[in-house]
Amino acid sequence: MEKELKLNKNGLDNYSKANVILENIIMGLWIMLGTIACWFFNPIIAWIYLSLAIMIIFVVLRKMVCTRCYYHDKWCHIGWGKLSAKFFKRSVNL
Repeated sequence: MEKELKLNKNGLDNYSKANVILENIIMGLWIMLGTIACWFFNPIIAWIYLSLAIMIIFVVLRKMVCTRCYYHDKWCHIGWGKLSAKFFKRSVNL
């Protein structure tokens, strides 16, 4: 029998690790697609796009969004709650 997911007032308590991996692969493909598109325009712009996309998605947004989220230090649908907890403390401004 399939394990029933517990739903609380803030969302699911646990997300499947397979879904976390799949969503991160999709995010990586999305960044790669944008980089390839920029490469056809100009390789320098592609490198700039790649570095900015990685910095904004994995650092800036994790600091600004994940530190205020219910899933900080928990497995969210994409696993970034755990990632942000390793680098940033939970924000008190919830």
